[in-house]
Amino acid sequence: MASLILTLLIAGQLVDSFNIRTVSFWPYSRLRKGYVDSPLPYCQVSESILYVFSGRGMYIFDVSNPGAVRKLDSLPTPGCGMWFSVSGNYLLTGQSKNGVALYDITDPRHPVLTSTYAPSWYVNESQLIGHYAFLIGNELRILDYSDPAHPVEVGSCPVPEKSDKVVVSGNYAYVCGNYYGFIIIDISDLTNPFEVFRYQIPPPPTAWPRDVQVRDTFAYIAWEDAGLRIWNVKDPTAPFEVGVFPGQTRHLEVIDTLAFVIRQRNNHNESLYILNVADPAQIRVLSRCRGDLAAVFGNRCYLVNPVSTGPYPTPDTITILDITDPASPIVLGRFSGFHSSTEGIAVQGNYVYTGIRGQGLQIFDVSDPTMPRLVSQIDSSWRVFRVWVSSDSIAYLACTNGPVLRIVDVSSPQNLVQIGLIHTTGNGLAITVRDTLAFLVCSTDVWILNVADPRSPQRIAVISSRATPWALALERNLLFIPYTYNGWGVRICDISDPARPESLSFFDTQCAVSDVAVSYPYAFVVGSQFIVLDISNPREPYEVARLSVPDYSWRIVLNRNLAYVAQAGEGVRIYDISDPYAPVEVGFYITPYWAGNLQVKDGLLYVADFQGWLILEYYGPGPGMAENRLGRLLSGFGYIQYQPATKSLRIKPAASKDEFESLKIFNASGVQIYAWNRTQLKERTALTLGPLDLTSGVYFAKLITAGKSGPTVYTAKFTVIK
Repeated sequence: MASLILTLLIAGQLVDSFNIRTVSFWPYSRLRKGYVDSPLPYCQVSESILYVFSGRGMYIFDVSNPGAVRKLDSLPTPGCGMWFSVSGNYLLTGQSKNGVALYDITDPRHPVLTSTYAPSWYVNESQLIGHYAFLIGNELRILDYSDPAHPVEVGSCPVPEKSDKVVVSGNYAYVCGNYYGFIIIDISDLTNPFEVFRYQIPPPPTAWPRDVQVRDTFAYIAWEDAGLRIWNVKDPTAPFEVGVFPGQTRHLEVIDTLAFVIRQRNNHNESLYILNVADPAQIRVLSRCRGDLAAVFGNRCYLVNPVSTGPYPTPDTITILDITDPASPIVLGRFSGFHSSTEGIAVQGNYVYTGIRGQGLQIFDVSDPTMPRLVSQIDSSWRVFRVWVSSDSIAYLACTNGPVLRIVDVSSPQNLVQIGLIHTTGNGLAITVRDTLAFLVCSTDVWILNVADPRSPQRIAVISSRATPWALALERNLLFIPYTYNGWGVRICDISDPARPESLSFFDTQCAVSDVAVSYPYAFVVGSQFIVLDISNPREPYEVARLSVPDYSWRIVLNRNLAYVAQAGEGVRIYDISDPYAPVEVGFYITPYWAGNLQVKDGLLYVADFQGWLILEYYGPGPGMAENRLGRLLSGFGYIQYQPATKSLRIKPAASKDEFESLKIFNASGVQIYAWNRTQLKERTALTLGPLDLTSGVYFAKLITAGKSGPTVYTAKFTVIK
C-alpha cells in the first residue's frame, strides 16, 4: 500500500520547509505535556492492546497482564501523534501539521498505514465514525473513507479558528471552540453541515472549553477555570446547563455514570478526580489519584505520571489502576521507559550525544545519518540540559537536577563512566569547554573551572549577575554572555587571566536574548530578535543589523557564511550572513514540535526538537530543487499520484489548457532521476508517466508549462511511503 503526502507551497497556506530536507529522525520521544492542549495520545483497542504515541513513533503494548507489560511493536509515523479515534478495523490518528493518518488494525498488533490527509491548516482533533472522519481546526471538514486509501472531502463548515475538540453523537458534532466557546453543528446532511448553537462563558479569567464528551442526552465539557460543565443536549438546538463541578479542568472521560476529570492548579496538572455524575445537579467525588488521564477501558484506568516537577512536567510512567470500585482504585502495575524531551545535543565524530529529560545522557551512532542507532545510555534520573563533548571523548553535562555539572568518559560509547562532578545543586544551563577550562552557567552565575583533571574540576572564578544567561560563547580571549531575564543584553568579558575575568562592556539589546555566536569582528545575537553587533572594539560594541523573527530563538550556530537558528515553534531558520549588515533568510524547516537546540557538522543539522531529535540537510537553492514559498503546488493539476503497482506517476490537470513543456523529478539529494518533455494535455485528460520505480523517500517535481501569458514553473515536494 502506498500513499502520497504533498507539502503545500502556496503563500498563506501550510509550508513546512524551504531549501532544507529531512535526513532522519529519532521518532520515539515523549510529548511535553505542558504544551499539549488536546487529550493525551493513548488508545485502548482491546482488553490486552494499548497504543501509545511517542513523538514521531507509535508503541504497541500487551497489557493483558498489568504487572508485566510487554512491548509488542513500534513504528515511525508520518507526523507527531496527538490523538486517536477507532472505528471497526480502522484507527485514525492526528499527525500534528501532517493532518491525519488512517491505519488498518485488522491485526491490532501490527497496524498498517493506509492513507494520509493533510489540509492547509493544523488539524487539532478528529473523530472516526463508520467510514466518515470529522476533522476540526480552522473549520470542520468531513471525509469519506469508503475507499480507505483515498479519502474524499464531502462537506465542511466554518468554525472559530483553532477549535480544539470535536465529538460526534447522532446527527450532531459538538465542538470546543477555543475562545468562542461551545458549538453544536447539525451534520444530518454531511454535504451541508451548519451551526445550530454557540455559547461562551464569561472568562474567570480563562474559560474556554478544552475537551467534550457526549453520553446519551448529556454533554460533559472541561471548561478550564469554569470547571466541568454538564449540559442537557436532548434538543441540541436549545441545550441548557444542569450541573457544575468547580476547579480548573482540561481533560475528561465519561463512562456510564462516572466522569474521570483532570483538575489543575495554575495550569499544572494536579490530580485525576473520579466523579459520580448519575445526578448532574449533585456531583459527588468518589476518589482522586496523582497523575494525568491517559485512557479508560473496562475496569481499568491508565494514568501518566510525571518524572519531573515545574511548569512543564514530563510524562514518563504509565500507571494502571483497577477501578472496579471507583471509590478505591487499586494499582495493578506500572511501566516506563519512554524517551522524554530532547534538550541537549552535541555531535562528535560519528556519534550524537543527547540530553533527554528524565532519560539522562543517550549516545547514538550516526555513521549512517539516515539510520540513527541508540548504542548506550547513562542514568535515567539526570536531567541533562546541555552537552559538550571534547575531542578527547570527555562529555561535560550541564544538569538542572542534582549536581550542576557531571563529567562522563565516553571514549567507549557502549560503556559510559561518570568520572567527575560538582556537587553544588542549582540549574546548569550552559556549558562550553576550551582546553583545560570549562565555562558553566550555574543559575545566574558563570563559573570558570579548571578541568585539567576532569575527575576533579576546580572552580577558579565566578562572574555574578542577577540576570539569567542561557548560553555562552568564546572567541579569542573574550567570553560573551547573553541574558534572558532580569536585564536583557550581552556582556563581554576578557578572560586572558581566567582567574580574574574583566567585564569590558554590556550591550543593551532592548529585548530578551538566549544565545550568541561570534565570527570576529561580528557577534550574532538571537532571542526575540536577530541582532548583529560589531565587536571590533569589545569595549564599545555597536549594532549593525536587526531582524524580526517569527518565533523566539533559543540557539544559533555559525557555519561558513550561514547562521542556523533554532526558533521554537517555527523550527529551524537559516540566514545568509555573508553581509553582516544585511542578513537574509535562505531556508527554513518547521520541525515536528519545538526546536530548542541544534548543532551543525559536515553540512548536516542535528536538531533537538523536545519531542526527540532529527537530522536535516540544507541543500540551498538550485535547479529543480527550489521550494518557492510563493510558487504554486502544481496548481494546474487536480492531483499527482505515484502508483507502485504499475511503477507510474499519474498526473491529472484541474482545467489547464496550457502546453506542458517539461517535467523533471529529483531525489532528496538533488539528483535528477526522471525527465519528460513536451506533450499536449486537453482539458481534463490525465497523463501517466512511466515506468518510474520510486522507492520510499522524499522527491521534488519541477513542471514547466507554456501558455498565453508565457511559461509557468510549478514546484512540489512529495514523499512516497510504501
